[in-house]
Amino acid sequence: MSHAVPSRSLALAGVVMLVLAAYADAPSYLLGETLRLAVSTDAPAYTVAIFRLGATVQAMGDPSPVQPGVRQGGPIVDPTTKMVRAGWRATYRQPIPADWPSGVYLAKVSGSGGTQSYAPFVVRATRPSRFLDRPTCLDWLAGG
Repeated sequence: MSHAVPSRSLALAGVVMLVLAAYADAPSYLLGETLRLAVSTDAPAYTVAIFRLGATVQAMGDPSPVQPGVRQGGPIVDPTTKMVRAGWRATYRQPIPADWPSGVYLAKVSGSGGTQSYAPFVVRATRPSRFLDRPTCLDWLAGG
């Protein structure tokens, strides 16, 4: 005989659920500026690897040295606007090298327990262009 059990009451003995989330502090950066990632995780440590998206996915150098994991606070809700924000501090910094081409990038954050999170961002050029591209990752950041 089986019984229906609400999922909120289901506990798995011996299973540890690790949490990992990350976001960039700005949607885009110019060459020479610094990408700042706010990372929150229950994992003891994490690494960051940067990829440029295009016709092919290009790794932009080696993954970062191991960073210590930090669990940051829950969401903050503005009582007037109802806007939700994390308010986390940046725990990882990566200067944007002068030789990186403009485009859409992903920071892949990998926790030591096997969890992963992705933080999209754009590297933009300072020169004028005849084209405008609004990457859908910016819609995702805005919740759209």
